[in-house]
Amino acid sequence: MPGHSGARRLGRPRPGAAGYVLPGGPLFNNFRGQTGSDGRLALPGLIFVGDAVATTTPTFGRGVSTTLMQAGQLLRLLDEHGADTGTAAETFDAWCTEQIRPWVDDHVRMDEATRRRWAGQDVDLDRPLPSDLILAAGRADPGILGAARGYLTMTELPSSLRAVEPRARALYASGWRPDPAPGPGRDELAGIIGEALGAAPESSKVPVPAPA
Repeated sequence: MPGHSGARRLGRPRPGAAGYVLPGGPLFNNFRGQTGSDGRLALPGLIFVGDAVATTTPTFGRGVSTTLMQAGQLLRLLDEHGADTGTAAETFDAWCTEQIRPWVDDHVRMDEATRRRWAGQDVDLDRPLPSDLILAAGRADPGILGAARGYLTMTELPSSLRAVEPRARALYASGWRPDPAPGPGRDELAGIIGEALGAAPESSKVPVPAPA
């Protein structure tokens, strides 16, 4: 990656150093249509596709899939409408709203629920269960995963999981919770970081600014 050349020459990337970049770092859940705030096409003859239409946090690595889905649909529309790019763009925009935006909304709900759980809150049974919790319940109820095949392969929209949400909700209401992912606990992780910082050469350490 040419953009990394400055960081590689430095030997160890440092914030603020030349070439210090984080490809994929600013991946947010965003959906952008083909029209501006006035409802008109942003630029006649130009059709946005791929990340220009939708990005999601890399929980499931869906960016390539949603881009290929868009590319296939756009090619079909261009074959159908030929030089009428305006009609193709408007039809493509409606298709993306129906077929791509639900995946972005799905990630928004999952990320917000994850944030609350990371903050120490329990599973909120007063809200619709996010998709990741429905899938997690499949560990205790294999029938849930069987019904989630379309969601996992992206051949069915996230709304397809609503059919098995009651089964997942019943599990959580009974007190069941998925086992945490294997890995170091908080204190062990802090120790690992401390050891790594202590072993690093002074010249490679990045100064940490004092709190304001």
